[in-house]
Amino acid sequence: MTLIGQHFGSMGQVVKGKQPYDKATFAEEAAILEMLSKIPWDAFLYPESDSGKTKLKSNALKNKNDFMQAARMLEDETSKLATDAKTGDFNAVRAQFGAIAKTCKDCHGEFKSK
Repeated sequence: MTLIGQHFGSMGQVVKGKQPYDKATFAEEAAILEMLSKIPWDAFLYPESDSGKTKLKSNALKNKNDFMQAARMLEDETSKLATDAKTGDFNAVRAQFGAIAKTCKDCHGEFKSK
């Protein structure tokens, strides 16, 4: 999740206008984010993964199907961003970035402690 946050954060700097938009660089970041979005989910769902030094709420284990549905939503949204980024249409990229941010916020609200 750390790598997802780092890449998403650097892309956010571009979307917010704090860094210049470079189509090729943004498309590369989007492709990396798409790949990273598919990796972590099974590692969250082993017994007692919600205890100890973690921010995972216990309802992620109790509601594995809901958790995995949220994970798949992130995968789908990052895939759309990777596709949009290849076009170079910054307005489409910005809108899809917002869709990913909402997906992250919704999942974190449900399954991540502060």
